[in-house]
Amino acid sequence: MAKKSKIEMQGLLERVIDMYVNDGVTLTDITNTLSDEGYDLSVSGVQRVVRNNKELIEEQRLIQEHADAFLNEFRNSPNTDVSEINLQIMQRNVFNALRELDFSAYKFEDPTKLANLVARLSDSQVNLSRLRVEFNKGVDAAKDKIEKSLQVLLKEKDPELLLKLVTIVKEMKIENSKRG
Repeated sequence: MAKKSKIEMQGLLERVIDMYVNDGVTLTDITNTLSDEGYDLSVSGVQRVVRNNKELIEEQRLIQEHADAFLNEFRNSPNTDVSEINLQIMQRNVFNALRELDFSAYKFEDPTKLANLVARLSDSQVNLSRLRVEFNKGVDAAKDKIEKSLQVLLKEKDPELLLKLVTIVKEMKIENSKRG
């Protein structure tokens, strides 16, 4: 086993990688910042840690890119869209792990826990779909109520305005998803 670097021994590995990947801080600036905080390290040590952890750094960079893209895509979407995409990610990860798992090499104390996890993910997807249907019913009910209220208020006073407003209300749509 390789000897741990000063950075690892001081518990700074994740912080150095985060500063380098997510904050775009130079190796010299990382060294200066952490040295100012009282940590014992050098630019060459920071450079060595970054070089030796290229895989971890690339993985961190990809995770950050995916998180940014996810947030940009769903920033203005209903929470059900965000929940649905999270469920899909979890389901894909569970199924990928299951596909790669060598069951002959493992003895599960309680295999029902794994089955329950998969079932709960499926139940969550069903519940999310049910919530989306209920949401749409609520939107339709609100539109009907607005239309009826407008008719009571404007039927005799301003039928032309009533027609315009009712048309606007009927055309109102709540976007459920940016994907469809």
